[in-house]
Amino acid sequence: MGDPERWHSAQAVYRAAGLTPRLYQSSGTMRHGHITREGSAVLRAALVDLGLGLWHTEPGAKTYGQALRARGKPGPVIVTAMANRANRIAFAMVRDKRPWEAGLWAA
Repeated sequence: MGDPERWHSAQAVYRAAGLTPRLYQSSGTMRHGHITREGSAVLRAALVDLGLGLWHTEPGAKTYGQALRARGKPGPVIVTAMANRANRIAFAMVRDKRPWEAGLWAA
């Protein structure tokens, strides 16, 4: 990630990891597809691993994952959603210079 000050938002980090959905547009039709995978593969893997780790250990993340599964979301979509949430939490922790606290997932 480098210097945290160079990132203006968590969305910028997420975009740099290539986890944003592709957008297909044709003749007035617009749909979102798979992730772009444009950007740092190392950062993308780190965010996915962080999301999966939280999913397996953090009660709030487990609840979130179960809710996504109940809505019929497939595994890869859930993993990407977990990586997105983990990215936002990690960005806020680095930005605010705060350690991990239980309950951050629900915040």
